[in-house]
Amino acid sequence: WISFLSALVWFSSYERTMNLKGIDVYRFSLHALTLASPEVNPDNKCFCSNMKTTKNCTLAGVLDISACQQGRPIYISLPHFLHGSPSLRTDVLGLNPHEEHHKTFLDVEPTSGFTLNFAKRIQVNMMYGPSKTATLDDETAEMFKKELISRIQMLEIIQQVLLGVGIGVFLLCLLGFFIVRRSHNKKELA
Repeated sequence: WISFLSALVWFSSYERTMNLKGIDVYRFSLHALTLASPEVNPDNKCFCSNMKTTKNCTLAGVLDISACQQGRPIYISLPHFLHGSPSLRTDVLGLNPHEEHHKTFLDVEPTSGFTLNFAKRIQVNMMYGPSKTATLDDETAEMFKKELISRIQMLEIIQQVLLGVGIGVFLLCLLGFFIVRRSHNKKELA
């Protein structure tokens, strides 16, 4: 989808002349209309597929590219929602957009047209809904107790009974051993 994004990106007119390692270059920055709301830039109407997420297509700074991602809820913006609607920055904690650190630009040598410096900065955002939760209802809890817990309790009782029977058999064998030994010792003495 990066090639798709490349087709989207258009740059403004010349911003300023800069000197890059002794070479004069023209800086071109991302045009403000590229990520503008469809109200401002009607060309962005196709990126407004979810009215709730895009606040009725009035949200600037984010493009919904879900249609290009097999319906996955993916949105692109500049880092820290630079140039986005103020609500984007207030709804998310920890954002601190800086023009110099987060903007996209090209520095072009004017004679040859070569790009000598550029920054293609993008933020990929994914919509994540509320956490899903579930709990047992009373009927299922009773069935669970009846089918599983009661059987485990029954097995524990059987285990205790078998242990008791085993100890009893051992004691009877031990008693039998001593009785036989005692009677055997009496026969030898007689």
